Amino acid sequence: PSNSYVFCCYFIHNYYSHVIFFGFFIMFLV
Repeated sequence: PSNSYVFCCYFIHNYYSHVIFFGFFIMFLV
């Protein structure tokens, strides 16, 4: 269970980091 929890947290962190980066990119464009 702990391994799956870590994988889930890593996936969510990776997803949010990409979303935040994309958000900053759009902010700089606009």
